Amino acid sequence: MREITCRSIFLKFSFVFLIGLAAAPGWAQTPPLPGNLPVAESAKDPVLPSVATPRVATGKDLYCAGYIRATAPSTEMKIIGGEEENRIAHFGQGDVVYLNIGRSRNIRAGMLFSVTRPMGKFRSPYKRVGGKDLGVYVRELGVLRVIAVQEKTATARIVVSCDDVQLGDVLVTFTEKSSPATDISQPLPRYQPAYEDLAGHIVLQREQHETIGPRDVVYIDLGTEDGVKVGDAFTIYRKKPDDGNVFNFNDDDVVLRQSSDYESDKFKGGKYSNTHPYEARQQVKNARSGVPQKIVGELIVIAVEGKSATAIVTRTTQEVHTGDWVRSR
Repeated sequence: MREITCRSIFLKFSFVFLIGLAAAPGWAQTPPLPGNLPVAESAKDPVLPSVATPRVATGKDLYCAGYIRATAPSTEMKIIGGEEENRIAHFGQGDVVYLNIGRSRNIRAGMLFSVTRPMGKFRSPYKRVGGKDLGVYVRELGVLRVIAVQEKTATARIVVSCDDVQLGDVLVTFTEKSSPATDISQPLPRYQPAYEDLAGHIVLQREQHETIGPRDVVYIDLGTEDGVKVGDAFTIYRKKPDDGNVFNFNDDDVVLRQSSDYESDKFKGGKYSNTHPYEARQQVKNARSGVPQKIVGELIVIAVEGKSATAIVTRTTQEVHTGDWVRSR
Protein backbone atom coordinates (compact mmCIF):
# COMPACT_ATOMS: atom_id res chain seq x y z
CA MET A 1 0.00 0.00 0.00
CA ARG A 2 2.84 2.39 0.91
CA GLU A 3 4.65 1.55 -2.33
CA ILE A 4 1.55 2.44 -4.36
CA THR A 5 1.19 5.77 -2.48
CA CYS A 6 4.84 6.74 -3.11
CA ARG A 7 4.50 5.89 -6.77
CA SER A 8 1.36 8.03 -7.04
CA ILE A 9 3.12 10.99 -5.38
CA PHE A 10 6.09 10.61 -7.73
CA LEU A 11 3.84 10.58 -10.78
CA LYS A 12 2.03 13.70 -9.55
CA PHE A 13 5.30 15.60 -9.05
CA SER A 14 6.56 14.48 -12.46
CA PHE A 15 3.37 15.73 -14.10
CA VAL A 16 3.60 19.12 -12.35
CA PHE A 17 7.28 19.45 -13.33
CA LEU A 18 6.51 18.80 -16.98
CA ILE A 19 3.69 21.33 -16.89
CA GLY A 20 6.10 23.91 -15.49
CA LEU A 21 8.66 23.25 -18.20
CA ALA A 22 6.02 23.66 -20.90
CA ALA A 23 5.02 26.99 -19.39
CA ALA A 24 8.61 28.33 -19.40
CA PRO A 25 9.31 31.05 -22.03
CA GLY A 26 12.09 29.12 -23.70
CA TRP A 27 9.98 26.03 -24.21
CA ALA A 28 6.60 27.46 -25.11
CA GLN A 29 5.65 28.33 -28.69
CA THR A 30 4.42 31.94 -28.86
CA PRO A 31 1.09 32.19 -30.68
CA PRO A 32 0.92 34.83 -33.42
CA LEU A 33 -0.70 38.14 -32.65
CA PRO A 34 -4.17 38.67 -34.07
CA GLY A 35 -4.00 40.58 -37.27
CA ASN A 36 -6.55 43.15 -36.17
CA LEU A 37 -4.84 43.87 -32.84
CA PRO A 38 -3.88 47.60 -32.79
CA VAL A 39 -0.28 47.16 -31.68
CA ALA A 40 2.84 48.92 -32.86
CA GLU A 41 4.24 47.74 -36.17
CA SER A 42 7.47 46.65 -34.47
CA ALA A 43 5.52 44.22 -32.29
CA LYS A 44 3.80 42.49 -35.17
CA ASP A 45 5.02 39.28 -36.70
CA PRO A 46 7.22 40.00 -39.72
CA VAL A 47 5.56 39.31 -43.05
CA LEU A 48 7.63 38.97 -46.19
CA PRO A 49 6.21 41.13 -48.99
CA SER A 50 5.08 39.28 -52.07
CA VAL A 51 6.86 40.30 -55.25
CA ALA A 52 4.61 40.31 -58.31
CA THR A 53 6.06 40.13 -61.78
CA PRO A 54 5.42 43.53 -63.41
CA ARG A 55 3.31 43.47 -66.55
CA VAL A 56 3.82 45.62 -69.62
CA ALA A 57 0.13 46.44 -70.10
CA THR A 58 -2.76 46.44 -67.67
CA GLY A 59 -6.42 47.38 -67.84
CA LYS A 60 -7.24 49.89 -70.53
CA ASP A 61 -3.77 49.76 -72.09
CA LEU A 62 -4.33 46.06 -72.70
CA TYR A 63 -7.91 46.10 -73.97
CA CYS A 64 -7.89 49.50 -75.71
CA ALA A 65 -4.49 49.43 -77.40
CA GLY A 66 -5.84 49.27 -80.94
CA TYR A 67 -4.15 47.69 -83.95
CA ILE A 68 -3.37 47.98 -87.65
CA ARG A 69 -4.80 44.89 -89.37
CA ALA A 70 -4.82 43.76 -92.99
CA THR A 71 -8.63 43.87 -93.15
CA ALA A 72 -11.19 45.97 -91.29
CA PRO A 73 -13.56 44.24 -88.85
CA SER A 74 -17.00 43.31 -90.16
CA THR A 75 -19.56 46.06 -89.63
CA GLU A 76 -22.51 43.66 -89.27
CA MET A 77 -22.64 44.06 -85.47
CA LYS A 78 -22.86 47.63 -84.22
CA ILE A 79 -24.37 50.03 -81.71
CA ILE A 80 -27.63 51.45 -83.04
CA GLY A 81 -28.95 53.44 -80.09
CA GLY A 82 -28.68 54.44 -76.46
CA GLU A 83 -30.99 54.68 -73.49
CA GLU A 84 -30.20 58.40 -73.11
CA GLU A 85 -29.65 59.25 -76.77
CA ASN A 86 -32.19 62.08 -76.48
CA ARG A 87 -29.70 64.07 -74.40
CA ILE A 88 -26.20 62.66 -75.07
CA ALA A 89 -24.38 61.68 -78.26
CA HIS A 90 -21.27 60.20 -76.67
CA PHE A 91 -21.55 57.22 -74.33
CA GLY A 92 -19.17 56.03 -71.63
CA GLN A 93 -18.75 53.54 -68.82
CA GLY A 94 -22.07 52.64 -67.19
CA ASP A 95 -24.23 53.86 -70.07
CA VAL A 96 -26.84 51.55 -71.61
CA VAL A 97 -26.81 51.11 -75.39
CA TYR A 98 -28.77 49.10 -77.95
CA LEU A 99 -27.30 46.61 -80.42
CA ASN A 100 -28.56 45.38 -83.79
CA ILE A 101 -28.15 41.70 -82.82
CA GLY A 102 -30.47 39.48 -80.79
CA ARG A 103 -31.76 35.95 -80.24
CA SER A 104 -31.81 35.33 -83.98
CA ARG A 105 -28.00 35.65 -83.87
CA ASN A 106 -27.66 33.42 -80.78
CA ILE A 107 -26.93 36.40 -78.52
CA ARG A 108 -27.33 35.68 -74.80
CA ALA A 109 -27.34 37.85 -71.69
CA GLY A 110 -23.87 38.09 -70.17
CA MET A 111 -21.97 37.98 -73.45
CA LEU A 112 -19.10 40.45 -73.85
CA PHE A 113 -18.18 42.45 -76.95
CA SER A 114 -15.32 44.81 -77.72
CA VAL A 115 -16.27 48.20 -79.15
CA THR A 116 -14.08 49.29 -82.07
CA ARG A 117 -13.90 52.08 -84.61
CA PRO A 118 -12.13 51.50 -87.95
CA MET A 119 -10.22 54.70 -88.79
CA GLY A 120 -9.16 53.86 -92.35
CA LYS A 121 -6.23 52.45 -94.28
CA PHE A 122 -2.78 53.28 -93.01
CA ARG A 123 0.36 53.61 -95.10
CA SER A 124 3.80 53.73 -93.55
CA PRO A 125 5.95 56.54 -94.94
CA TYR A 126 9.07 54.61 -93.86
CA LYS A 127 8.45 51.04 -95.04
CA ARG A 128 10.42 50.28 -98.19
CA VAL A 129 10.57 46.48 -98.14
CA GLY A 130 7.28 44.62 -98.43
CA GLY A 131 5.20 47.64 -99.43
CA LYS A 132 3.89 50.66 -97.55
CA ASP A 133 0.31 49.50 -96.89
CA LEU A 134 0.13 48.14 -93.34
CA GLY A 135 -3.64 47.64 -93.24
CA VAL A 136 -6.58 49.33 -91.54
CA TYR A 137 -6.03 51.28 -88.34
CA VAL A 138 -8.67 50.24 -85.78
CA ARG A 139 -9.20 51.96 -82.44
CA GLU A 140 -10.48 49.91 -79.49
CA LEU A 141 -12.91 52.00 -77.44
CA GLY A 142 -14.08 49.70 -74.65
CA VAL A 143 -16.03 46.60 -73.66
CA LEU A 144 -19.78 46.10 -73.15
CA ARG A 145 -21.89 43.34 -71.60
CA VAL A 146 -25.30 42.22 -72.85
CA ILE A 147 -27.94 42.61 -70.11
CA ALA A 148 -31.14 41.82 -72.05
CA VAL A 149 -31.92 40.14 -75.37
CA GLN A 150 -34.78 40.66 -77.80
CA GLU A 151 -35.45 38.82 -81.05
CA LYS A 152 -33.39 41.10 -83.30
CA THR A 153 -31.87 43.55 -80.83
CA ALA A 154 -30.08 43.49 -77.51
CA THR A 155 -29.54 45.85 -74.60
CA ALA A 156 -26.01 46.20 -73.24
CA ARG A 157 -24.13 48.18 -70.64
CA ILE A 158 -20.66 49.62 -71.27
CA VAL A 159 -18.43 48.12 -68.57
CA VAL A 160 -15.08 49.49 -69.79
CA SER A 161 -14.69 52.80 -71.58
CA CYS A 162 -11.37 54.09 -72.91
CA ASP A 163 -12.85 56.74 -75.19
CA ASP A 164 -16.26 58.08 -76.13
CA VAL A 165 -18.56 55.51 -77.76
CA GLN A 166 -20.91 56.62 -80.53
CA LEU A 167 -23.76 55.23 -82.60
CA GLY A 168 -22.37 53.15 -85.45
CA ASP A 169 -19.32 51.90 -83.57
CA VAL A 170 -18.52 48.32 -84.54
CA LEU A 171 -18.68 45.29 -82.23
CA VAL A 172 -16.29 42.35 -82.32
CA THR A 173 -16.37 39.20 -80.20
CA PHE A 174 -14.54 39.79 -76.93
CA THR A 175 -11.23 37.97 -76.51
CA GLU A 176 -9.45 37.75 -73.18
CA LYS A 177 -5.92 39.10 -73.40
CA SER A 178 -2.79 38.63 -71.33
CA SER A 179 0.17 40.94 -71.03
CA PRO A 180 3.81 39.90 -71.32
CA ALA A 181 6.05 40.47 -68.32
CA THR A 182 8.71 43.13 -68.24
CA ASP A 183 12.03 43.37 -66.45
CA ILE A 184 13.28 46.89 -65.83
CA SER A 185 15.74 45.89 -63.11
CA GLN A 186 18.62 46.24 -65.55
CA PRO A 187 19.60 49.68 -66.85
CA LEU A 188 18.72 50.64 -70.39
CA PRO A 189 21.71 49.77 -72.65
CA ARG A 190 22.18 53.32 -73.95
CA TYR A 191 25.61 52.84 -75.47
CA GLN A 192 25.33 49.43 -77.07
CA PRO A 193 24.89 49.58 -80.85
CA ALA A 194 21.50 48.54 -82.23
CA TYR A 195 22.43 46.29 -85.14
CA GLU A 196 19.81 46.38 -87.84
CA ASP A 197 19.11 42.68 -88.36
CA LEU A 198 15.40 43.39 -87.75
CA ALA A 199 14.78 47.11 -87.88
CA GLY A 200 11.67 49.18 -88.45
CA HIS A 201 10.02 52.41 -87.37
CA ILE A 202 7.45 53.76 -84.96
CA VAL A 203 4.73 54.78 -87.41
CA LEU A 204 1.91 55.98 -85.15
CA GLN A 205 0.97 56.77 -81.56
CA ARG A 206 -2.47 55.77 -80.28
CA GLU A 207 -3.69 59.37 -79.84
CA GLN A 208 -1.75 60.52 -82.94
CA HIS A 209 0.75 62.46 -80.82
CA GLU A 210 4.12 63.14 -82.44
CA THR A 211 6.04 63.30 -79.16
CA ILE A 212 5.99 60.01 -77.25
CA GLY A 213 6.84 59.12 -73.65
CA PRO A 214 6.75 56.15 -71.25
CA ARG A 215 3.50 54.12 -71.12
CA ASP A 216 2.40 55.39 -74.53
CA VAL A 217 0.90 52.86 -76.95
CA VAL A 218 2.56 52.91 -80.36
CA TYR A 219 2.53 50.91 -83.59
CA ILE A 220 5.58 49.72 -85.52
CA ASP A 221 5.87 48.58 -89.14
CA LEU A 222 7.06 45.06 -88.25
CA GLY A 223 4.74 42.09 -87.73
CA THR A 224 4.40 38.33 -87.91
CA GLU A 225 5.70 38.42 -91.48
CA ASP A 226 8.98 39.66 -89.99
CA GLY A 227 9.00 37.12 -87.16
CA VAL A 228 7.80 39.49 -84.42
CA LYS A 229 6.08 37.89 -81.39
CA VAL A 230 4.22 39.16 -78.34
CA GLY A 231 6.74 39.97 -75.63
CA ASP A 232 9.55 40.93 -78.01
CA ALA A 233 11.59 43.90 -76.79
CA PHE A 234 12.84 46.59 -79.16
CA THR A 235 15.41 49.32 -78.70
CA ILE A 236 14.33 52.77 -79.92
CA TYR A 237 17.21 54.64 -81.51
CA ARG A 238 18.33 57.26 -83.99
CA LYS A 239 21.09 56.82 -86.50
CA LYS A 240 22.30 60.39 -85.99
CA PRO A 241 22.38 62.30 -82.69
CA ASP A 242 20.54 65.32 -84.11
CA ASP A 243 17.71 63.33 -85.71
CA GLY A 244 14.43 64.25 -84.07
CA ASN A 245 15.71 67.39 -82.38
CA VAL A 246 12.98 69.77 -81.27
CA PHE A 247 15.26 72.79 -81.81
CA ASN A 248 17.53 73.68 -84.72
CA PHE A 249 20.77 75.53 -84.07
CA ASN A 250 21.41 78.05 -86.84
CA ASP A 251 23.98 80.29 -85.17
CA ASP A 252 26.90 79.48 -87.46
CA ASP A 253 26.63 82.87 -89.14
CA VAL A 254 27.04 84.63 -85.77
CA VAL A 255 30.19 82.65 -85.00
CA LEU A 256 31.56 83.38 -88.46
CA ARG A 257 31.20 87.12 -87.94
CA GLN A 258 32.90 86.90 -84.56
CA SER A 259 35.79 84.79 -85.87
CA SER A 260 36.59 87.29 -88.63
CA ASP A 261 37.08 90.17 -86.20
CA TYR A 262 40.88 90.34 -86.70
CA GLU A 263 43.10 93.02 -88.23
CA SER A 264 44.79 90.44 -90.40
CA ASP A 265 44.91 86.66 -90.82
CA LYS A 266 48.37 86.35 -89.25
CA PHE A 267 46.92 86.78 -85.76
CA LYS A 268 44.51 83.87 -86.17
CA GLY A 269 47.23 81.38 -85.35
CA GLY A 270 48.44 78.31 -87.18
CA LYS A 271 46.29 75.67 -88.84
CA TYR A 272 45.93 73.82 -85.52
CA SER A 273 44.51 76.86 -83.76
CA ASN A 274 40.82 76.90 -82.86
CA THR A 275 40.58 80.41 -84.26
CA HIS A 276 42.42 79.87 -87.54
CA PRO A 277 40.02 78.75 -90.28
CA TYR A 278 36.50 78.64 -88.91
CA GLU A 279 34.64 75.52 -89.98
CA ALA A 280 30.85 75.60 -89.79
CA ARG A 281 29.05 72.95 -87.73
CA GLN A 282 27.41 71.41 -90.78
CA GLN A 283 30.79 71.12 -92.52
CA VAL A 284 32.04 69.01 -89.62
CA LYS A 285 28.96 66.81 -89.78
CA ASN A 286 29.26 66.32 -93.53
CA ALA A 287 32.91 65.28 -93.24
CA ARG A 288 32.50 62.67 -90.52
CA SER A 289 32.35 59.03 -91.54
CA GLY A 290 29.85 58.07 -88.87
CA VAL A 291 28.78 58.42 -85.24
CA PRO A 292 27.35 55.97 -82.71
CA GLN A 293 23.62 55.44 -82.71
CA LYS A 294 21.63 57.39 -80.14
CA ILE A 295 19.51 55.15 -77.89
CA VAL A 296 16.36 56.99 -76.77
CA GLY A 297 14.19 54.23 -75.28
CA GLU A 298 12.70 50.77 -75.45
CA LEU A 299 9.31 49.22 -76.17
CA ILE A 300 7.70 45.81 -75.74
CA VAL A 301 5.20 44.24 -78.14
CA ILE A 302 1.76 43.41 -76.70
CA ALA A 303 -0.07 42.40 -79.92
CA VAL A 304 1.01 41.41 -83.43
CA GLU A 305 -0.62 41.55 -86.85
CA GLY A 306 0.73 40.57 -90.25
CA LYS A 307 2.69 43.71 -91.12
CA SER A 308 2.50 45.66 -87.87
CA ALA A 309 2.66 45.30 -84.11
CA THR A 310 1.19 47.16 -81.15
CA ALA A 311 3.68 48.00 -78.40
CA ILE A 312 4.05 49.99 -75.21
CA VAL A 313 7.00 52.29 -74.60
CA THR A 314 8.47 51.13 -71.28
CA ARG A 315 11.44 53.47 -70.81
CA THR A 316 12.91 56.54 -72.49
CA THR A 317 16.01 58.70 -72.12
CA GLN A 318 14.34 61.69 -73.78
CA GLU A 319 11.31 62.41 -75.94
CA VAL A 320 10.59 59.78 -78.60
CA HIS A 321 9.08 60.67 -81.98
CA THR A 322 7.11 58.90 -84.68
CA GLY A 323 9.68 57.91 -87.27
CA ASP A 324 12.29 56.81 -84.74
CA TRP A 325 14.01 53.52 -85.55
CA VAL A 326 13.33 50.32 -83.58
CA ARG A 327 15.46 47.21 -83.50
CA SER A 328 14.81 43.85 -81.82
CA ARG A 329 17.15 42.81 -79.04
